[in-house]
Amino acid sequence: VAFLSSHTNDDDSVSTGVARQDCIGGPLIIGPMRGREEHFIPLLHALIEKHFENDSGSGDVSGMDGSVMMMITGHPNLMAELMEIKGMSKLWECPAMTSDGEPIYQNGDGSYLAMMHPTLG
Repeated sequence: VAFLSSHTNDDDSVSTGVARQDCIGGPLIIGPMRGREEHFIPLLHALIEKHFENDSGSGDVSGMDGSVMMMITGHPNLMAELMEIKGMSKLWECPAMTSDGEPIYQNGDGSYLAMMHPTLG
């Protein structure tokens, strides 16, 4: 779990993220993540570094090799920014579906950044 907060005169915000790895050698699955879009990449880095630091036992994550999976919906600018990071790639793109046919978080405030999704992993 990672938390990131920012404080300005007009805004106090906290962003949170969770990651899990279901099996040895499996991908690090990111989600859910909530908060501000500009916090997403620093949160992602914190989750990855902490996970692989614990995995290596040495604290040095520079040589670690692993995959990260996340499901992001409704944040095209964030996706464009992620695709500029070396080593990141998009596996697939499709609409997120709900059982009632309505958009996910239809009237939400946009703070749900990465979904927790059982099909990842």
